[in-house]
Amino acid sequence: MKSSARDHDVADIRFVILSFPPSLDPAALGFPPSGDEPEDADVDGWSYAWRLVAGNNRRLGHSVHSQISRTGVVDAIARVRAGLDQLVPRVLAEESTGLWTWCAELDGVPVATCSHDYERARDGYAGFDKFRDAVGRAQLAEGALILRDLRSRDLRGSVSVGVGAGESKR
Repeated sequence: MKSSARDHDVADIRFVILSFPPSLDPAALGFPPSGDEPEDADVDGWSYAWRLVAGNNRRLGHSVHSQISRTGVVDAIARVRAGLDQLVPRVLAEESTGLWTWCAELDGVPVATCSHDYERARDGYAGFDKFRDAVGRAQLAEGALILRDLRSRDLRGSVSVGVGAGESKR
């Protein structure tokens, strides 16, 4: 049986695990540590977060916090999936820009947020609805996307800071 383009898009919705080397501060990248992992977590010095990606690679949302282990971030994804019907959207205007963002709360705790801004509040709610719909159909991607520390010195001696990404089976 031939699959439709719609079936293909659904299959490609995925949770991608983001991996931060010890040289990067996850809080500075928008993923402050959660602080809720067990003491016996398999800690390797790296930090982990998740991103929900559509079949066309559009970012639908990401975790609010980072975890200190891959297991911790997989558990965080499982909590979002299990609490899907209890997710509460908070759509807020950014005072300085007038743009709108959303944050999803589970039991009063922020667990996910949008990956981009919206021009109107209703677009923020629509973005959250797309996120919630995708969570239930998303698969966990293999491996991890490693965010690299690209700080380097240019010819004048000033420091250039950036974050790059490369695929890895971490």
